[in-house]
Amino acid sequence: MTGRPLGSEEFVIKLEKDFGRPLRPMKRGRKKGTTVAVPELRIKGTTVAVPELKTRPPSCIIYFMNRKSFTLIELLVVIAIVGIIAALLMPVFGKAREGARRAMCANNLRQHGIAWYLYLDEHNDCFPLSAIPPNDTQCNYLSFGGWAGSGYAYPAATRPLNRYLNVTDTSAEIFHCPNDTKPAPVIGATAFTYYGTSYLVNDSILAFLVSGAVRNRPLSTITSPRSKVLLEQCYISEVPGHGGKGPTLPNTPLIVLFVDGHVAGPFLFNSQYDTTTTGNNPEKPVYVYPNTTPDEYD
Repeated sequence: MTGRPLGSEEFVIKLEKDFGRPLRPMKRGRKKGTTVAVPELRIKGTTVAVPELKTRPPSCIIYFMNRKSFTLIELLVVIAIVGIIAALLMPVFGKAREGARRAMCANNLRQHGIAWYLYLDEHNDCFPLSAIPPNDTQCNYLSFGGWAGSGYAYPAATRPLNRYLNVTDTSAEIFHCPNDTKPAPVIGATAFTYYGTSYLVNDSILAFLVSGAVRNRPLSTITSPRSKVLLEQCYISEVPGHGGKGPTLPNTPLIVLFVDGHVAGPFLFNSQYDTTTTGNNPEKPVYVYPNTTPDEYD
């Protein structure tokens, strides 16, 4: 079979496609413009003569036709590039995960806020008084809702907020902060496992004193702007906080539910809280004594 001179690389590629195998030219070192002999190919028992090549295929085609796998150096380069990209993206993914946890915690607190106002509506606009064991008219800062934790075993049915959230001892995730996942050193468990809740109420609201005795606080006694008075938050001493580095104080980032029902944060406890006894810094979440003095209502 007499061939014709090849003038383009496309013909070489066509031959490879027709024969179903790569062409392997003669050894390198021949001068440009000389004839390059290509051996005969045997395809299914038939000998096929390959035309003479007047030009040699480009070296890049020869390289990729002859190679069969990555070299070790190439593989290491690819692994290094992937590692660098992963290192750059890890902080981004971490922030996205923390953003999702904050959103879940804020949603829990919004639901608690609705439940608080349902409770107030049924109890003459009065909060529970600070006392235990919890019941329909009293609780303390940890027994207002949640389930019967391992170390604070007040059943869900006795906690006053649960009836408005359909919480039982087997279904109480709405009181579980998504960042409350690591056991605290003091109690050897998470706050949710031990206390039955990852949240706490501002005890200054529940501990309302009238002539030295604790009474149910009317909502009307909260004279500071209700949008600034803290009603509920993540449990400060056990939950590591949203973006925090562990269950340490001060400056643990916490999501906050305010008396007017809105949720904001995270705020750093306690550098961004008003912890004075008279509410001197209303631009911060008011944590202690939301009215001017604890005995104001008498």
